Amino acid sequence: MNLHQLNPQVLSGMLRANAKVGNPTPQFFDKVANHMMRLDNLNGFDPQAFANILWAYAKIGHPSPQLFNKVANHIVVHDNLNTYKPQELANILWAYAKVGHPSPQL
Repeated sequence: MNLHQLNPQVLSGMLRANAKVGNPTPQFFDKVANHMMRLDNLNGFDPQAFANILWAYAKIGHPSPQLFNKVANHIVVHDNLNTYKPQELANILWAYAKVGHPSPQL
């Protein structure tokens, strides 16, 4: 599967669904994390996509420190938390806590 062909919303939905089925595929999560790390920026991802992606990683207990750092840095640099819905913020913060990834900047 070529992840470059998927938009962020589809990608986040696939991760969320994979985490919900109860039989996650860690290799897929690794592949997505590597894909996102290679992106120049995360500007195509909206708050819901970040919430779904991070929730999925935390749900299956699959920490990806580099990915979590990249997302946190993106959120902080863009300083647009006022555009996030309360549920999106809650899911994002829960995910960081669940995988034990401190991000004091958030």
